[in-house]
Amino acid sequence: MTLLPAQVPDIPEARAGIVPARIARKVAPLFGVSWDGNPYGLTWVSDYVKVSLTEIARGAPVPSRADLAAVSPGPQPATWKPR
Repeated sequence: MTLLPAQVPDIPEARAGIVPARIARKVAPLFGVSWDGNPYGLTWVSDYVKVSLTEIARGAPVPSRADLAAVSPGPQPATWKPR
């Protein structure tokens, strides 16, 4: 049972409702609201005081440098092995 069910709106045809609907679609995954159109397929529970504009624009938290290094290792340093 959900005490406060949140619903993410569809993009309306009326021009005045497009921006609020797009913001709701970006903010919903950051605050744990799941919906069928979620591009990431998962949600996060974020502190609304610490959410940045970059995260709202992405619709997801910005990964830390450690997380980015784990996902994309980049060039590996050459390892020297004695013979």
